[in-house]
Amino acid sequence: MNCCYNGISAIGQISYGELIKKPEIRDLIETLTREFLLVAELENVSITPEEAHHVNQQIALTMAGQKSSTAQDLTRKRKTEIEFLNGFITRKAKEHGVYAPTHQAIFALVKMLELDLLNAK
Repeated sequence: MNCCYNGISAIGQISYGELIKKPEIRDLIETLTREFLLVAELENVSITPEEAHHVNQQIALTMAGQKSSTAQDLTRKRKTEIEFLNGFITRKAKEHGVYAPTHQAIFALVKMLELDLLNAK
């Protein structure tokens, strides 16, 4: 869930509940989920698409007004945990000879925002 929601919430400074209101963002979450599941399978982590989908739905419902910790870090001009989220998925994909372009894009965009905010401090 964190790899599918945190970066988007950070980039848009938007809550989990707001994320799922737009079909384009729901599609982005689904793409991130598919990439994550591919890497999980290659890492021998057992999680089904149904389990991932359920967790994704629950976070948007149970924490609808909450922004991600990554978004909060950017607001506070702090280094984020994006290296351990989308950055991790990106690195693991590369290790397995596959590409997770959506995770790479989210990772790069959050790093760009992080760098800009930390330099402005």
